[in-house]
Amino acid sequence: MTRLLRDHIACVRTRRSRADILRRVLPWFCIFLFAAAAEAQVQVDLKFKRLQFIAHEPVVATVAITNLAGRDIELHDADGQSWLGFEITGSEEQPIPPLSGANREPPLRIQAGQRVTRQIDLTPLYPVHEYGAYHVRTNIYFADLGKFFYSGTRVFEVTDARPIWQQTVGVPDGAGASGEVRTYSLMTNRFPDHTSLYVRVQDQDTGVVYATYSLGRTISFEQPQAEIDRSNQLHVLHCAAPRAWSYARHKRRPVIRRNSFRIGLAAAGLLTTFLACSSYAAKSSRSSGGDSSPITVVIDAGHGGYDRGGIPGQRVSEKDMTLDVAQRLGRALEASGYRVVMTRNSDVFVPLGTRCAIANSYRNAIFVSVHFNSATRRGASGIETYFYSRDSLALASAIHHYVAGGAPSENRGVRRRGYYVLRRTNMPAVLVECGFLTNPTEAAYAQNASYRQKLAEAIAAGVRSRNSVASSFSTTRVATAESIP
Repeated sequence: MTRLLRDHIACVRTRRSRADILRRVLPWFCIFLFAAAAEAQVQVDLKFKRLQFIAHEPVVATVAITNLAGRDIELHDADGQSWLGFEITGSEEQPIPPLSGANREPPLRIQAGQRVTRQIDLTPLYPVHEYGAYHVRTNIYFADLGKFFYSGTRVFEVTDARPIWQQTVGVPDGAGASGEVRTYSLMTNRFPDHTSLYVRVQDQDTGVVYATYSLGRTISFEQPQAEIDRSNQLHVLHCAAPRAWSYARHKRRPVIRRNSFRIGLAAAGLLTTFLACSSYAAKSSRSSGGDSSPITVVIDAGHGGYDRGGIPGQRVSEKDMTLDVAQRLGRALEASGYRVVMTRNSDVFVPLGTRCAIANSYRNAIFVSVHFNSATRRGASGIETYFYSRDSLALASAIHHYVAGGAPSENRGVRRRGYYVLRRTNMPAVLVECGFLTNPTEAAYAQNASYRQKLAEAIAAGVRSRNSVASSFSTTRVATAESIP
């Protein structure tokens, strides 16, 4: 009996102990549930379309707000707080305050379970035009709870583009800033997978930037064409993709109007007509020596970027010499009325397949690849020109005649070789070796600007006279057309 009584007392004590624990824990558990529910009231996400922006261009943030409160809510300014804000820090972790006078967002009503997105341009709200990295997170103030909700932190970088064209004009009478001076600039920026073209408008005297806008993707080998009309409006035509062009017009106000079109079979005629209608000074194709076609010359500067060309230990970089001669050749041919396309116009690496694709996107064209030679034997020297198909022989012979005839180097002749850019181009195609950079004498010639100009002019003369090539050229060893496909 005594044992039974002791067990009953122990059981009562255990129940009381459990009740005490429950009374102590329950309030804290309720607080935890309330806090979790409060945290889940509003979900905020922040994204940027790109991680890199050009100074003064719009930095657009996409803010997504999801209502998880289980009821309709309204976000509005209250308690001296704006319902939508951003916390931004610079490269040195210094806070970036908002600009004074920035417009506030109107109230936003969100239904239960609804997700709403807003695109906010940070440029007029915060001074984020200095170069460097910026850390950003969004905060949403929910007045019903008197609580802030935050997004995750995102990072973007502000840099500047490379200017490629610039012109200063006056603001015409009747405009809002009549009498002032504006500077238009075209700039390019290379991203990991593409190159973009930008236009910038700024005050010539104060340097204040009024606008920087992206004109979209561009192909770097094709130089954009820019003109100022009588009203001092900027017109830009640039190649956005092979045989695809984009036209933009910048009015006195910072507004960009863009149109895109593709170059079809009558590419040259369509482009010339379009440029004329847009007040461009279109160059007409002039014939030379009975030559009326083709009017497009694709110039390929060998190597580039990390590919220096030549052999290991070579002192003179082939990629620099080929680019300089190619650019001089382009100017010489443009002066003769030819349309010129460059596979590269700067120190970048372009794969062989891309070079061929660029060339094959143009009809009624020829392809000229500019190279310099190299050898382990320092005494190796001379000029040689390569071709592959039968219809390239006349072009190779004409170019070699003028280059070898005017160079103080050995004439190594015209040779047939199956180089990639000669086999994979659907047009007359040649590759010119303008001398050996491993030969001290020819390397010294190549480093002379006037000599490189003579090389370019000689190649241009060969292009112009390719249809009047005669087999009696005495200074050129011309390969025969027998057994040539």
